Amino acid sequence: MVFAPLYLRTLRRYTNAVIIIIIIIIIICQFICYNLVIIKFQEVLEDEKAALASHQTFQEAYNKCCVWIRTLTDRLASCTDGQSDWEKLQAHIDQIKVIFRLFFLEKCQ
Repeated sequence: MVFAPLYLRTLRRYTNAVIIIIIIIIIICQFICYNLVIIKFQEVLEDEKAALASHQTFQEAYNKCCVWIRTLTDRLASCTDGQSDWEKLQAHIDQIKVIFRLFFLEKCQ
């Protein structure tokens, strides 16, 4: 059996200890990174929930506006041409004026 010199055996012990320490440090760093990722994910999740709620509010307002425009369009479609109605009203007013003039002229004479 060949014995390695003492400094080589000591170096191997220190090397093994250093490797174990490096592995422990890597595990701790991964744990810290995992926690940081989880915290960041939770922040992003909250932001996305707020954005979703805002989008849903916008979508509801958009749908209400579409319904309002459709009802106004239907109401306007059911109306007749305003100009011809105005002309008819003006003709009736002119006839009433003529009738009143005739009536008052007959009464006065």
